[in-house]
Order: sequence, then C-alpha cells, then structure tokens
Amino acid sequence: MKFLQELFLNKVLLSAVLSWIVAQSIKTLIAFIKTKHFDAKWITGSGGMPSGHTASVCALTTEIAIISGADSVEFALSFVLSAVVIYDSLNIRKAAGDHAKVLNKMILSTLNGEEPLNSKLFRELLGHKPIEVIAGALLGIVIALLVQ
Repeated sequence: MKFLQELFLNKVLLSAVLSWIVAQSIKTLIAFIKTKHFDAKWITGSGGMPSGHTASVCALTTEIAIISGADSVEFALSFVLSAVVIYDSLNIRKAAGDHAKVLNKMILSTLNGEEPLNSKLFRELLGHKPIEVIAGALLGIVIALLVQ
C-alpha cells in the first residue's frame, strides 16, 4: 500500500506520465478533427502533433530540475537522455518514415504486371516535424510546472 501511495505522490513520474497522456489525447483529437474519423492508433502511436515522447521527457527533465536542481546528477542524466529521445524523433524515426513512403510506393506499383513482393504497407508517420517537437516540449514543461 505504501508503495502505491509513494508511486502516486512521485511528482517526477506523475509529470512524465501525465504529459504523455495529454499529448496523445491532443494528437488523437487533432487527427479526429482532420479526418472526421476516430483512429485508436493515435492513442499510443508515434508521430503527429504534439510529440508525446518529447512532452514526457521534457516534463521529466523539468521536474527533476525543480526537485533536484540543475546541478544534480539526476538532471544531467535526464537532460542527456531527453536530448537523445528528441534527436531520435526528429532524425532517425523521420528518416525511417521517409523510407517507408518509398517502400510503400514500390509495393503499390507493379512491375510488368507482377504481384508486389509484399502486400503489407509500412507505417509512414514515425518521426516528427520540428514544430511537433517544440509543441511537445512546451507541453511537457508546462505540465511539470503545473504539477508543482
């Protein structure tokens, strides 16, 4: 019982999880407004506006800075890992999404009337545009400040 109580009182964890939930909810709502269709993949999916990963790690880092200080080992660790997550979402996963687009075009096109090699299309929206990451970062920071 004490463990659960401590878990729910952990502001660092609460900020990070709450930021991810809010970001994913906003992302799902934006997709619904754009398409007029509810798609459950947005609840847990990557890509889109705002970045849930960025919101979560920025909330985590902000909360650690508030609680432990910017000169703490915990903050340094969180900051570096946050930078890796953000870099990954902007570059690595974005490139993988671009590759998926090309592969999907190849799958959908037929050569000499032959069947495509693979009929399953790859998910194309994997990474983020800079504005999606900035929105996620601001969301995470604001939520961390509100949790205080």
